[in-house]
Amino acid sequence: MADLFMPTDLSGPVLLVVPDGMRQAARPLSRAIAEKGGPPELMEQRDFQPGHFADFQVFACGHLGNNAALRRLYTARRSFVDTFFPGPQGYFVKSVADPFGHRKNSIVVGASTPQDLPAAIEALAQLVLKSEGQLERVHAHRFSHPLPAPPGEDQLDQLIHEALATWQGGWNASPFRDGRLKEYLWHFYLTDHPAWGRLIPPIFAGSMTPWLEERKAHPETYHAFFWLHHYVQLWDLVEDSPLYSAQDRQAVVAMFSQLLGHLNGLFYMTEKVNPPGDLRQNHSTFIALSLAVGHQYLLRCHGNSELSQGALAAQRIFAGQASSYKPNDDAGVGYAWLVPRETLDYHLLHDDYRYLDDGHIAQLCDLVAITTDNMRSEVSYGDAAGYAAFSPQGWEGRLWPLMAALWHRGDPRHLWLLNWLGQDKRPSLFNSLAGLYATVDFDGAGFALSGCTPREPDELLGICALPLPEAALRAVARRVPPPHHPVSGRSYFDKLSLRSSFNPQDEYLLLEGLGTCCHGHEDTNTLLRLTWNNRAWLADGDYIRAAPKYHNSVVVCRDGSGVHLPPGEGEVIPPLASLTGKSESPLFGLVQTEAAQYNGVDWRRALCWRKGRYVAVIDQLHCLIAGQYDCRCLWRLVGEVETRGEHLHLHQQGEDFFLHHANMGTQEVVPDAHEGGLWRAYAYADPVIQVVHQTQSRTLAPGEDLGFLNIFTPHPDLQVERLGELLLRVQDGQTLTLLGAGSARLGPVEISGGVFALSLDGDTLSIQGADRVEVRAEDRVYAESFQGAFRTLDPRSPVGRHLLEALQHTPPVSQASPMLPKAYPAGGFHPRWQHTIPATTAALHGDQLAVGTAEGKLLGLALETGAAQWQMNLGAPATALLLADVDGNHHAELIAGTADSQLVLLQAGQERWRRPLQNISNRGAAVTALAVADLTGAGPLSVLAGTAGWYVNVFAADGTPQWANWFRYHSITALAAADVDGDGRAEVMVGTVYCTPLTVHNFDGSFRWSTLEQVGSEGNATTPRRGICLTHLCLWDVDGDGVQEITYGTADGWIYAVKPQDGAEVWRYSVVGEVRGLLRTDEGLLAASEFGSLYCFDPRGQVRWRVQLSSWIRRLVRSGDALVIETESGLLRCNLQGRPTGSLPLGHPAVGLWPCPGGVLLALAGGPLQCLDLPL
Repeated sequence: MADLFMPTDLSGPVLLVVPDGMRQAARPLSRAIAEKGGPPELMEQRDFQPGHFADFQVFACGHLGNNAALRRLYTARRSFVDTFFPGPQGYFVKSVADPFGHRKNSIVVGASTPQDLPAAIEALAQLVLKSEGQLERVHAHRFSHPLPAPPGEDQLDQLIHEALATWQGGWNASPFRDGRLKEYLWHFYLTDHPAWGRLIPPIFAGSMTPWLEERKAHPETYHAFFWLHHYVQLWDLVEDSPLYSAQDRQAVVAMFSQLLGHLNGLFYMTEKVNPPGDLRQNHSTFIALSLAVGHQYLLRCHGNSELSQGALAAQRIFAGQASSYKPNDDAGVGYAWLVPRETLDYHLLHDDYRYLDDGHIAQLCDLVAITTDNMRSEVSYGDAAGYAAFSPQGWEGRLWPLMAALWHRGDPRHLWLLNWLGQDKRPSLFNSLAGLYATVDFDGAGFALSGCTPREPDELLGICALPLPEAALRAVARRVPPPHHPVSGRSYFDKLSLRSSFNPQDEYLLLEGLGTCCHGHEDTNTLLRLTWNNRAWLADGDYIRAAPKYHNSVVVCRDGSGVHLPPGEGEVIPPLASLTGKSESPLFGLVQTEAAQYNGVDWRRALCWRKGRYVAVIDQLHCLIAGQYDCRCLWRLVGEVETRGEHLHLHQQGEDFFLHHANMGTQEVVPDAHEGGLWRAYAYADPVIQVVHQTQSRTLAPGEDLGFLNIFTPHPDLQVERLGELLLRVQDGQTLTLLGAGSARLGPVEISGGVFALSLDGDTLSIQGADRVEVRAEDRVYAESFQGAFRTLDPRSPVGRHLLEALQHTPPVSQASPMLPKAYPAGGFHPRWQHTIPATTAALHGDQLAVGTAEGKLLGLALETGAAQWQMNLGAPATALLLADVDGNHHAELIAGTADSQLVLLQAGQERWRRPLQNISNRGAAVTALAVADLTGAGPLSVLAGTAGWYVNVFAADGTPQWANWFRYHSITALAAADVDGDGRAEVMVGTVYCTPLTVHNFDGSFRWSTLEQVGSEGNATTPRRGICLTHLCLWDVDGDGVQEITYGTADGWIYAVKPQDGAEVWRYSVVGEVRGLLRTDEGLLAASEFGSLYCFDPRGQVRWRVQLSSWIRRLVRSGDALVIETESGLLRCNLQGRPTGSLPLGHPAVGLWPCPGGVLLALAGGPLQCLDLPL
């Protein structure tokens, strides 16, 4: 490497490139170069071509926006100078060693303004004059951006040690994800201070051994390298430092070769996983960009072509994305912006502007606006949790498309949006590292651009639907079965917004058009956000829970099943919504969208927007296949909710809102305290979302409709009546309006069309959205055609007169009836004993009982009498308990897992051993599941503990650690270990909360198979998608082959029976609601759905019987020949055929229900603990 870095020879060809009109400013530098070498060629940037880098040592003066030479260095990430960096009164002068492989250096003479450029030129001129005609490494800077003070020499060893210690920080932790190493590289580049520089080679060199160990333990590792290209680019810029020896450089290059070589061998790079022409997901593009950058660096600087195949794979990956702003990612608040950014960076790296020129970044700017509500909060959808409040701090991912678009075209609308969303915001220097594309002036609290006057994007007001690109439609077609392929001629959309302005006091609504893609949810046709009066009233956003029932959506259950012909593996809702009708006037915006073939119906969602007053939502379920339909319309409300007759009153800190419903079924409000859906960052209401469940059950024939009718408004004086299945009449002050979807007959009047509004405001009668009105009266036919347009009508004309009569005098139909609890026989339960202890967990074995409390107490009780036998304090709450004879002494030991990740073994209340548990983050995580099993088949039992920290820890009976391993992915919900495949050794079966609901490892902890990891790693999965969040698991030989299949239920309503060897599916069924219980009986497999149904399945997965027991089921246990079910009103006792035989009302929800000999153990919230007998 001795000749790797050549000095800049001032006698060689030097090209001095300056902004247009600034030749004079460069004269001092030109004279200095001439004095020490030879006269340089002076060129204004308008005449510069990238090919000049091959012929000249280019000295580029200015910044990204005013110098073509600097623009090329910037897009190649060889310079970061723009209007933000180095900033006012600053400059940055830096040599760039052979930036494009032509054996010619360049020098950046950078300043953010023309006024500051002379100082930068003078700084370089002084360095030239001090030289002997050759410039070694050049650095000079002056800027006011904050940077930490460089470390002292006595701190370097400790900082190196801390960086290397991150390798021990848990799954995929490393200095290449931790961020500190990148900071050291960046700070060294910016300051040239040797203290920063000396930290770098030892961290690279010291990483080799732990990296190789991790590769052995986790061959598929990739999460650590999302930003590896930044490390390569920064090292490329500082490698020429005289601080570094050849040995230092070899160590860094060797580490990069290892990391990049590993990425090059991952499944992501294969054509099978990323075929030509397909859209991409961010895991693939992160890796591909790192490979492209790494290949350029290794080939240019070290003649190493080992990544040439990886570079070709990267080219294929980005070529697939090049035709679309929309990636194979559909999640807001981050994910939406990643793949397009990496695609732009890749193309610009190769001096290719197609992604900008073809308008994809401009489309992305439209997406920025459409998915930002009027409170300037980016709407969360897909794998995005909670609420993202607007803040003057931070520099969000949604801002880069606006910056890049302004650099490329200078569109006044984009400048307005940047000022709207970027008010008071300033990027950090770390944002510069990724490339800000800053050509705007940072003007006070906002932004300015010479020659560009901000203009509000009024094209995005009203009804604004962003079409799905053809590339996205082709990608969907590749992933779903033919019945759900896009249909030619239909208008499919990504997102659709309604807004009359960008004022936070005015209304804003966002509708989802795409219910698929990685990081996406099953949220087709969902209302993602509704804001009004500077408040958000409808919520969406949960990182994991993806099913329609977790959204402002409609759930369709036909003949007991949530899906008969799945639109995709493990999915129930169609992937696309199409825009079937749109009409807009100053009064109304009318929209209809359709999710076709949704479990036997076409779901048409009509939005009737009376601007400034209300939004009516008419959900039409148009039957295609006859059946018994149990349907549920859900609204996720923000704020305090009070039921007042036929409407709900919402309140948030000084603002009120109202939801009127005119439905035929029942309505109930249920709080959703799930951690993943909390709106903690929302300032105006409690973070717990209140979910409205509106239910209707009906037998439908093809062509019939079932409708849900709702109106959202901030105005308290609306009156709403249901006039028909899809008809509403709204009295809003002096304005009377009839709203409908589809054709309607009102006496002699027939209105045909999609969505229509017939309105009387004072003496003015108007109609909008209707295609045609026909009146059959007085032995005559009167008709008028409107073709969806807004028209005022003469109320004295035959059509006007009859329309007015229909509007004013059509009688309403009956609406919702109160929900009455089912009446069941009383009794069937007899109290055995009661204890005041507020138990939260319990374990039973024979006549032994142990219970734990939230305060960390453990008690041993006599099961027959409830008498206390021993008591102790664990030091932390017990989150899981198990009684089992672990050591073969014929006495059950108590195994306790704690909230702070301790595993404790006790005998009669005496602690025998205690062990800390490993977790993914090396932080204490609650124990969530326990098991005991003979793993090897040799006889001795092992104790297994699963944690919320993704790990299973295994110990011998005496507490000796046997193994610990992480399981894909997130918190563990269930744990079983048994020899289910008959090979004499146990398999370890683990359920998780994630979309890898079931993972199976071998007896020694090694990986066997896992259900789909949905976030872009389809190629890494061993099965298709199989539900999300495993709730219950049991083992059952369903096909009589002597091998027990794994049968499990999930929170999103799926039940699967799969082979233990490889996860192959035997059968599946969707019960729609969360599976709240799964029991194997002689009758078959009993499964309880949270929505009140109890199913019995035969071994082939066919439903033997189904019974609707209640509105809700919370728990299901079996005690002898009785089933005990916790419902919304208490305990229900049934026989094994699901027939109720007794009931017991409860004053409080239960926190636990466990079977015991002859009865059940019941723990109520806050106490007491009761043992109930089940008399024959």
